[in-house]
Amino acid sequence: MDVTIRTLDNIPAASIRHQGPYNQVGPCFERLVGWALSTGAPIGRAFMMSWDNPEFVAPENLRSDACIEFETDATPPDGISLETIDAAGSYAVYVHSGPYAGLPAAYQKLFAEWLPASGEHLAERACIEFYLNSPMDTPPEDLVTEIWLPLAEPEID
Repeated sequence: MDVTIRTLDNIPAASIRHQGPYNQVGPCFERLVGWALSTGAPIGRAFMMSWDNPEFVAPENLRSDACIEFETDATPPDGISLETIDAAGSYAVYVHSGPYAGLPAAYQKLFAEWLPASGEHLAERACIEFYLNSPMDTPPEDLVTEIWLPLAEPEID
């Protein structure tokens, strides 16, 4: 796998919490982007933060946050939060090309193959998916998603 180690700073964002299967977060993004566009403020990257491992958590209990990089003085409607997301740290980044349906297999390969062979350890932060293009105007086979696995800081002996 072609994985790079990158760092991320905290991210000013608007977000909506979603509980349920990760592949059902789309309506949250639609609501979020619709509100953000109505403010007239510029919109940055779209991303999802996933908090639970679907191998251990029932689909209906999975927690994720649909997010867009965004700053405004406008008051968000109920269910939308404006915050600075505490995402600072190191991440292993893998670029997935193709339909979102292929993301679970990419995560499986990262966790089962890359992570054990890398010598790295996971940090207790969310995994992040940055969506580099939109399914609204991109065919599924041309979608590009960066998967960011949070890495723990190396221990100092």
